[in-house]
Amino acid sequence: PHAMATWVRGLCVPGRAAALGDVARRTMAAAAAASAPPSCELAEKQQKYAREGPGTRDGAKAQKEDGKGLKGQGGSHELGVGPFAIDGGGDTHSKRAAMISFDDATSAFAFRTTMELVRAWLVLTGCKAHSAIENSNPGRVQTMLKMSEKLFSKRMTHFCVKKTFFDHFCAGQDAREIAPVIARLREQGVSAIIDYAAEAKETDGESEDDVLPGEGNGGADGIPTLARVGSNKAGMTDARARQHAYESEMSCNDNADIFLESIETARDVTPEGFTAIKVTALGHPDLLERASTAIRKAQNTKGAAFHFDDDESNLLEGMRSRLRRLANRASELGVGIMIDAEHSFFQPAIDHLTLELQREFNCQAPVVLNTYQCYLKDSKRRLSADLGRSRSEGWQFGAKLVRGAYMVLERERAVRLGYDSPVFDTYDQTTRNYEACLDIVLARISEDLAGDEDSDSPDKSVSSLMVATHNRSSIEHVLRRAGEMGLPRQVGMRRGGVNFAQLLGMADNLTFTLGHQGYRAFKYIPYGPLSEVMPYLIRRAQENGDVLSKVDEERRLLWQEIRRRVTGAKSKRKNE
Repeated sequence: PHAMATWVRGLCVPGRAAALGDVARRTMAAAAAASAPPSCELAEKQQKYAREGPGTRDGAKAQKEDGKGLKGQGGSHELGVGPFAIDGGGDTHSKRAAMISFDDATSAFAFRTTMELVRAWLVLTGCKAHSAIENSNPGRVQTMLKMSEKLFSKRMTHFCVKKTFFDHFCAGQDAREIAPVIARLREQGVSAIIDYAAEAKETDGESEDDVLPGEGNGGADGIPTLARVGSNKAGMTDARARQHAYESEMSCNDNADIFLESIETARDVTPEGFTAIKVTALGHPDLLERASTAIRKAQNTKGAAFHFDDDESNLLEGMRSRLRRLANRASELGVGIMIDAEHSFFQPAIDHLTLELQREFNCQAPVVLNTYQCYLKDSKRRLSADLGRSRSEGWQFGAKLVRGAYMVLERERAVRLGYDSPVFDTYDQTTRNYEACLDIVLARISEDLAGDEDSDSPDKSVSSLMVATHNRSSIEHVLRRAGEMGLPRQVGMRRGGVNFAQLLGMADNLTFTLGHQGYRAFKYIPYGPLSEVMPYLIRRAQENGDVLSKVDEERRLLWQEIRRRVTGAKSKRKNE
């Protein structure tokens, strides 16, 4: 319990984070009778193995032999042999930022067949209709799916979903099926972020006894007991988006094995890529909420005491052990991992777990990236604090910046429990904060490069920024600011510098245009069994209603390319 208290206090007192982190690691190691984590010297050896190991070297050799080495993607793509190769790592954003057009439908959809374009147009049209239906009648789409299963059978309904929404938004049902999709992406200069999207059934509600941010309810120290957090779930109007239902520690071990398989798959099919990790899949979500509340309480009361019982301490240690196992394997194989952001009432504990991994595995390169949801009012403060920690403690910073996925849930929960909403009131406020956060990390990358004369070295490692957005103006903002700072479009072979990412099946005109221009571009690649990915597909529309309701631009480009191909085919037949 004392070790757990120290673990949670690690982020609570400004200026003492490093010292407290050391104490936490020592006390946890003693309590668990475990060996000490590897030093930065060992991490350097692991990175050397990753850079020189068979995955990256053979991939580079294969790419060079078939003439598809695409400069700008790190790893094998640094060869710069293919049609989108660029000259030298020192080429800056400014030299092409002004020339980039995201309206070239022919280039954006070159990797798709005509039938895939037709399916994409129909699916995005359906998504737009889905958004309208959900706005007027929440839950109606799920009800319609259940009715379809009763009328036409579950098998027929799933077949239709498989051939439309699943095939458009997901790469396959297992690692074998996603490999060809990723190979096609790499031919276009685009890498992959692999995400095992299968999930348990969503929970139906939330307790009226939920924990208020920074407050307790039921424990001797003001922190609710694990039995009280999330109990008596009923009456919630919006599902816990992608929170994994806890079954047992064995199921958490199984989830860790799945993530481990994803990391090894990434090494084989996209060695310059990432794997997404969901912390709620690796431990008890309610324990994360309890730990997060304890952290907030300690921050608000300047390090007040609190306690975890032995069972909770063991559960927390199990979660930490699984995360460390995944990060260690990723470091060995040279694959990056992204820790997904979740609900605000989980985030303090997730941030602290991620910080522990970054301190250990980001000594030489940004292996572990944390995710910051910039619709949260405290996101810029947290981002700046973590940047400061990385500088003072001597590890490489890595961040994925998103706007956020759980806005409706966060606002409804705040109203129900009577506290201020943690998210900004308007989209414009979120956008201003998002771009301010982007500027902060861009400035840090500029500082990293300015501090090393050998900035063009393939082994050069700087802070990593993943710009994960479908918003064209935000991407143009990054290109413009990076150009003003003179940043190179790519830095070395370790995912440092500026990267861009969009979901598979969305914003192709952004992703592939960036990839063709030599920027590091990624597609977020979900996969998993259809029956288990159904909640993901439904939520793809629910969580991104604002995005899906504004797909007219992409539908216009799709229709433009379909017409061009059909008209061109007719003209060709006439000439023949």
